[in-house]
Amino acid sequence: GRLGDVELAYVINLVNGDEFWARRGRGAYMNAAPVHTQEGEDFKVLGFDAHAPARDVPAIMPLIGGARKVRSLGSTALGFALLAAGSISVFAVPSSSRTFDFAGGWLMVREAGGVVTDIDGGPLDDAHLGLARTPGVLAAANPALHSAALGLLGA
Repeated sequence: GRLGDVELAYVINLVNGDEFWARRGRGAYMNAAPVHTQEGEDFKVLGFDAHAPARDVPAIMPLIGGARKVRSLGSTALGFALLAAGSISVFAVPSSSRTFDFAGGWLMVREAGGVVTDIDGGPLDDAHLGLARTPGVLAAANPALHSAALGLLGA
């Protein structure tokens, strides 16, 4: 019933076949190898999804300016999986999102050591799991990067 109830997640990158999964309390994996989020406070790569680019891109412009590189993959689930694997520092979805679209990635990021909140830094554990929309989502590799991202957004 809630996002916090998710126990198992699976995402496949259809471009190259990489498989990502996580099991609550047992870690996150990519192609059978354990993965962990990026360490340190270096804001290397920002990933984002922009459902309404004319509104969403300006909303995250401070994050775009703060990152060394920026990527938009078109898949929230894959973006979260790559964050869990250490390839992305921060991932943002400024528009309201369906928990169904990011539930698996939410578990992967948390199991790999990252932080996931709504775009304002609020908890998501009690969000209804399904097609209902939540506020935007902000995920980061670690608490320091999450705090820095919130600061850039003025939250």
